[in-house]
Amino acid sequence: MEHGFINNLLWNFSHWFVERKNIDDYYERLSNGESIIIEEFSGKTKHIATSGSTTGKHTYVLVNKEQLELRMAAERWTNSWTGWEMGDPWCHYWYPAISDNFYRRFRLKIAYNLDNGLFLSYFNLNDKMMENHYKKLQSFQPKLLIGYSEAVNMFAEFILRTKKDPLNIPASITSGGQLFPEWRTNIEEAFDGKVYNRYGSSEFGTVAHEDKSGKMKILTNRGISVKNDEENKLLITDINNRATIFKDHFIGDYGKVIGDEITELKGKVKGGRSYLRINQE
Repeated sequence: MEHGFINNLLWNFSHWFVERKNIDDYYERLSNGESIIIEEFSGKTKHIATSGSTTGKHTYVLVNKEQLELRMAAERWTNSWTGWEMGDPWCHYWYPAISDNFYRRFRLKIAYNLDNGLFLSYFNLNDKMMENHYKKLQSFQPKLLIGYSEAVNMFAEFILRTKKDPLNIPASITSGGQLFPEWRTNIEEAFDGKVYNRYGSSEFGTVAHEDKSGKMKILTNRGISVKNDEENKLLITDINNRATIFKDHFIGDYGKVIGDEITELKGKVKGGRSYLRINQE
């Protein structure tokens, strides 16, 4: 997908670290089946927060520029597995970085607009918010919705509970927590579309993604490998992050690895309260 000079300039400004032309190049290479190993490291690195939803605190990792561009390309590539194409409208049902300052939020707004995206926050989710989200999605008509599995399920339950017409969203990608079978059923009924599971983390980005046949395919050609030990712990290695070395890294998830597929994937579940702390006190 070609982007004009002004479009690229604004998009690069909105991110301040990665470059769109590099992401587009990685996207094309992944789409063509190339296995990518980054040989040259620019030395530019960025702090990225790891998930703190189960520990109650954040830790930070360094990620080099090239790996971050590659992970963003991989997300676009796996988005296309759903039938979505770059340029199609899409919705991000996500958690806002409430500590971000005004300029960061302004830059991200530019980026979403340039990517034909709509951002909806699930922070402090309630019926009034979900009513507003429903109306916005009816008007925007995205071809794809990407969101945290628990939040998307809560929204789907609201649609079903209030007996609203299904949203005509052909595909949804759920991530950030385990996708239970009943959640998949709720989302597909409420959105009138297919659900695809995505497995990833802040440290790595997308690690594995569900294809149309329902298999969780590991993104081996972007330099990610996964194996399981005798306890079925998933151990992840990323050869393309030179800023922080991740070899056989355990982030708390379980499953079985058969070739380039993860089966019986089980994520972290924290009992007693919302896994993602959707409803804040």
